[in-house]
Parts: sequence; C-alpha cells; structure tokens
Amino acid sequence: MKTSLKNSCRNIKYRVIAGRIAALIIVFAFAVNVSGCASLMKKFTRKKTEDKKALIYKPIREYQKPPAEDRYQRHYLFWQSWHSELVKVIGENHKKDYLCISEIIGNLTSMKELLAESKADELAKHIGKLTVIQEKIARGALSTSERDYAKRVLDKEERSIKSRFGYKKMQTFIKKE
Repeated sequence: MKTSLKNSCRNIKYRVIAGRIAALIIVFAFAVNVSGCASLMKKFTRKKTEDKKALIYKPIREYQKPPAEDRYQRHYLFWQSWHSELVKVIGENHKKDYLCISEIIGNLTSMKELLAESKADELAKHIGKLTVIQEKIARGALSTSERDYAKRVLDKEERSIKSRFGYKKMQTFIKKE
C-alpha cells in the first residue's frame, strides 16, 4: 500500500508541475499574441526607396600640378617598382605580367613626356623594346624560352634605363613648366 501511495503522490507532483508548465506556456503565448510581432514585421518589410539626388561636389580650390621634377621622380620610382615586380613574377600569371608591363610602359611614357626632345627620343627606343615584350605577353602564356628571353631583355633594359635616365642625371633635361 505504501508503494501505491508513493506512486500517487508522485503522479500528483508531476501533474502539478505539468500544470504549472502548461500555465506558463499559455501565459507566454498570450503575451506574444497581445504584444504581436509588429516589431518583427516592421523590421522585415521593405521600405520605399526614395530617389536620392546626386550630390554635387564643388572643388574648394584648384589643385596645381606638382613640378615636373617631382613628377619625373615619382614616375621613375613607379617604373622601378613595377619593373622589379615583373622580373620576379614573369611567367607565373599572365594577367599580372600584362599589368606589370603595361604599368612599366605607362610610367616610361610619362617620363618621356617630361624630358627634352633628345632624351625623349632615346627613351622612346627603350619603350619600343619593352612594347615588343608586351605584345608577346598579350598573345598568351609565355613558353620557357620566351620567358627567359623576356627576362634577359627586361634585365638589360633595367640596367640601361637606370644608368642613363636616373633622376640625378636627368635633372638638366627635364622640361621646365
């Protein structure tokens, strides 16, 4: 008899606990129902897009170009950087090779525009040699022999340009504005 009494007491305890849990669930459901999901719906509904007018920026002042000497020196440094990058990675990635050679030629062309006519013509010869390499790179992936040839030409042109068109040597040949 004791066991049946114990079991009935346990059943009553479980029923009380189950009743309390059910009451909590009902209270929670009622609270959610009363408060609603308006904030959630507001959060996830599309808002009307307003036509934004393009902002007009007016320059405060006109910027002047840096002096030709500074621009020459900057293009020379950029050329050195791109040239050394190309020598390191030539043949590994076609797009990187093409980007490097394009930047090299672009910086050398900018340097050429800042030089006096005689030195500009001399630099144009070097640009022509590099343009041949650019055309080979543009055709597609370089074979081993083409890569070696391009690397030799790049090394030779680098030495030549550094020795003949360094900033200190060209100071007297840079056009004055």
